[in-house]
Amino acid sequence: MADLVLFAAWKWAEDKNGVIFLFFRQGTGLLLHIVGALMAFIILQKLGSNVKWKQNKIFVTFSKYSMPIYLFHQQIIYFLIDWLNGAIHPYVHTSVNFIGAILISSGISAVLMKWKAMRFLIGEK
Repeated sequence: MADLVLFAAWKWAEDKNGVIFLFFRQGTGLLLHIVGALMAFIILQKLGSNVKWKQNKIFVTFSKYSMPIYLFHQQIIYFLIDWLNGAIHPYVHTSVNFIGAILISSGISAVLMKWKAMRFLIGEK
């Protein structure tokens, strides 16, 4: 509720002129960021405590391969953007990019985790 009230106040002051409105916009913008971060933290904490993550096969797999996925996803996104830019609608491009980056980096991670030397290079045990 606080986020909605702050956003409405910020939007209201957006078209106004004057020093007071400038400070008001800056203050409400700062508070919007703080309240948004707190909301995300609280929601994720509640979600994390209510879901049985260790019994979910997908979560276990992603937690096992999280570091290699993190290391490779950005490069894959770069190549997908270069390959698909202008070829498909931007909204579809976003979805394809997200799903493609996760799947391709997960596949690369699964292959790399098979060898001990590769696990050592990416910081795994």
